[in-house]
Parts: sequence; structure tokens; C-alpha cells
Amino acid sequence: MENTSRMVLRSVHLPMEMDDQLRILAFRLGISKADLIRKFVEDGLQVVQRRLAGVELLRAQSDSNNVELRNLRDQLLGTRRPEQEQDYFQSREPDERSV
Repeated sequence: MENTSRMVLRSVHLPMEMDDQLRILAFRLGISKADLIRKFVEDGLQVVQRRLAGVELLRAQSDSNNVELRNLRDQLLGTRRPEQEQDYFQSREPDERSV
């Protein structure tokens, strides 16, 4: 069991099906649901931080108007904005000053 003296309690609402999957997986792995959730959060944070670092590198290399950052947010949240494709193409139009 992990040292809980440096932990904070966070409440989240999960769909019942997701909670069932977590319970089954934790049981099969022989760990607690809390440990499994912490592992998923830790892994997810690492993935997002790496992707965010890549987006910030792209932004530093070009003036992309935060399009990549918005696209990353939409991918993470599973949302899609109607103007997303338009933003993508507008960010890649040649700069009139460079023509």
C-alpha cells in the first residue's frame, strides 16, 4: 500500500460501466481500484505532458495561433468543433509577407 500521508482526496464521477471495468481489471491484477486509477492518471499525465511539449515546440517554430493546442485539447476531451478544420487550414496558409 502506498504512503497516503502526502496524498489528497479527489472525487470524480465515473460512468457505471467504467467503474465496473476498473473493478474487474483491478481484481485481475490483484491491486486496489485506487492504485489502478492512480496509475492511469500518472500514465495519462505523462502522455499529455509529452504531447503538450510537442505542441509548444511547434508553436515556437511557427505562429500557429494556438491551433495545435486547441486540437490537443479537443482530442483529450473527445470534442470536435465545426471550425476545427477551418482553423487547421488557416494556420497553414502561406504568410503574405513571406511570398
